[in-house]
Amino acid sequence: MEMKLSHPSSNLPGIKQTFSRWQAAGIHLLISIVIALAVVAAMLLIWYPTPYFQAMGGGGLLMLVTGVDVVLGPLITLIIFNTKKKSLKFDLMCVAFVQMIALAYGVSTLFQARPVYTVFEKDRFDVIIAADMSDKERAKVTDAAFKSLSLSGPQIVAMKTPADKKEIERMLFSGVESRAFSQYYVAYDAKAKEAAAASKPFAEWQKAHSATAEKLKSFLATKAIDETKAGFLPLYTRNEDMTVVLDRDTGKILAIAPIAP
Repeated sequence: MEMKLSHPSSNLPGIKQTFSRWQAAGIHLLISIVIALAVVAAMLLIWYPTPYFQAMGGGGLLMLVTGVDVVLGPLITLIIFNTKKKSLKFDLMCVAFVQMIALAYGVSTLFQARPVYTVFEKDRFDVIIAADMSDKERAKVTDAAFKSLSLSGPQIVAMKTPADKKEIERMLFSGVESRAFSQYYVAYDAKAKEAAAASKPFAEWQKAHSATAEKLKSFLATKAIDETKAGFLPLYTRNEDMTVVLDRDTGKILAIAPIAP
C-alpha cells in the first residue's frame, strides 16, 4: 500500500504547502491597497476637500500612511513567509498587528491635521487645523455654531478682535495659535463686506505678484469669473499658501485658487 507523508506545513490550518511567499505578499498587498484607498477617499472627500488637500501637504501626509500600509507590511510578509516555519501564523499575526497600529497612528495624525476652520481677519485668511484648537479655549465658546470641529472640510468664519487689551496680550503669549481662539469667531457673512474692502483688484494684485498673475488669470477663466469684479486676499496654511477670490462688492468667496500669492 502506498503511503503519503504529510508535510510539516500541514499542521498549519489555512496555509497550503503550495502557497508561495509571492502569493502571500500579493494577497497582503491587495488587502493593504484596499485599506489605503479607503483612507485616501476619507482624506479627499471628507477631511481635505479640494483645494485643501494640496494646501495642507496631503501628499506627504498620505505617504505617512501608505508607506507603512501598502509597502512595509507586504514586504515583511514576503521576507518572513515560509510554510515550513511552525511559528508562521504567529509571525503573520504580529506583522498584521504592527501594521494596524502604524495605520491607526497614521490615520490619527491625518485626522488631527485636518483643516477645521478658514478664518478671515483684517486682510487675510488662515487655515486652522484640529490640532491647533485648545480644549480649554473651546470650552469658552458660547455660539453653538463653533462648539464642534468640522469633520467635512473647514468652516469659513471671521474673527473679531477682543475689546480687552489684556485679553489680546494673553492670546499672544498663550502658546495657542492666535486665530484658534474660537470664542471670538463670528459668521463670515458678518465680516464679508470688510473682506471685500480689504481685497485687492486684479490690476493691483498683478503689480504686486507679477510672477503668478498669468496663472491666476487663467484660473479665473476656467471658473468663468470676471476679473474686473474679483478681489484677492492671501490664504495662509502650514504647507502651501493660496489665494482667495472674492466678489469685490459683496465679499462672497467665489473660489480658492491653488496659487501662492
